[in-house]
Amino acid sequence: MQSGVMAFTKCLCPPGDNSSSAAQSSFLGFTSFSIRDLLGSKERHVGPSLRTMDEAGEVKVSRLQVEGETPPDSQRPALCDRLHGSFHDRENSPMMRAVLCVPVCKVYRFQTEDQRWLLVREQMSETPLSFSLPKQLLSALIRSHASRVQEVKELGDLSPRWDGLRRDVIRHCDRLIGSYQETLAELEKLSASSCFKSSSSKSDKHLQFVPTNLHSQRMEVSDPDATLHISK
Repeated sequence: MQSGVMAFTKCLCPPGDNSSSAAQSSFLGFTSFSIRDLLGSKERHVGPSLRTMDEAGEVKVSRLQVEGETPPDSQRPALCDRLHGSFHDRENSPMMRAVLCVPVCKVYRFQTEDQRWLLVREQMSETPLSFSLPKQLLSALIRSHASRVQEVKELGDLSPRWDGLRRDVIRHCDRLIGSYQETLAELEKLSASSCFKSSSSKSDKHLQFVPTNLHSQRMEVSDPDATLHISK
């Protein structure tokens, strides 16, 4: 059985001095009570005895009713439904689907001082650009090094010293090209829907060009009449 324990102190201040540094506390006592009794009480409170060296009386412990954080779909406010609908149309546009995937969304509403509702939509998404951009970068690097090799080869006859340096440059570029081609081939094997690299994969050699834990995070604020719209 779960129980609660509470301790009580009394704070005394010298006359004319209400500062916390001048205050002195004295221990009044403590009490314990059953959580079951508190939750089952029709009056929503219990009155356990305060125990000290001298009996000091009783205290009252009350419970508060907290509403559920996630109401059923049938009870969702119409304002949140309206916000969901307007953003749903925008997020399903061809351009947004091309750069965002696997969205996770939360919608909040806050009451303003003038008794209106401020709607906030927070969304975190992954992006296929995490893989498509590294593949484009690797292809560009392969072309760049291949072009450099071709330029060095076209220099013609060189002195033995410069010819040795040319061979070193060609070997270095060929090694890089081979490494980039191997990495690109591994990325091409992945599913076209791949759009996220978790931190557990950061040591994978073929994913070294892919950013780790990359998300797109956005927050949009609007009022029910759409007179205010802030996007970040």
